[in-house]
Amino acid sequence: MNHRLSGKRLLARRSAGVLLSLLLVALLACDKRIQGEPEKVVEEYLQAVKADDFETIYKINRVTARQMRYLKEAETGDVGKMLQERFEEHKSLYFSTSRDVFSDSLWKERYFFPPSASFKVKKAKHLEMVGDDPVNAEYEKGFLVIVPVEVVYSQKKSAPKQHGRKIKEAVYDCNLGKIRKVGTVRIYSHDETWFFAQCIFDSSSVVAFFD
Repeated sequence: MNHRLSGKRLLARRSAGVLLSLLLVALLACDKRIQGEPEKVVEEYLQAVKADDFETIYKINRVTARQMRYLKEAETGDVGKMLQERFEEHKSLYFSTSRDVFSDSLWKERYFFPPSASFKVKKAKHLEMVGDDPVNAEYEKGFLVIVPVEVVYSQKKSAPKQHGRKIKEAVYDCNLGKIRKVGTVRIYSHDETWFFAQCIFDSSSVVAFFD
């Protein structure tokens, strides 16, 4: 009887040890993820591009978000009027960017992500460290991340082109950055707010439609 109880207790301890080890592994894996959920930022931005939801796009885009922040912090002139004028200006430029013809503009994602496209956001990653300066390396980590996005174009008519051929599948490296506060030089890693910068087309990943 005592031997049976000892065996059960030993098994329970071993099971608890295994569970604790698995929990520690899971916590370490979560700790390695880039803070601020950059993948969700890319997902929200690209869904907004597909839907032409410019208000959402305007708030997440790094260029326009930075302009809004600096105008608000400057507190000179009629800030509300300037903000509205800047919004309308960018909105006009956005909707003048064709979904059918590539334009290397601030809003080129409108061409790459038509409503018929489906995409899958992959895990965010840091750039490879340049040089051996640890301070600079930490700065780069805190400033920029890359989020790969796999895209499938189900409709040939609305798909973008490469070398005159319609693209069926492709991968993009979408860059996210941060906005430094006025009067500061560095952007620190503890700032978890990411903004969308741009998606860079990986030409080597292309699968084209058959003509």
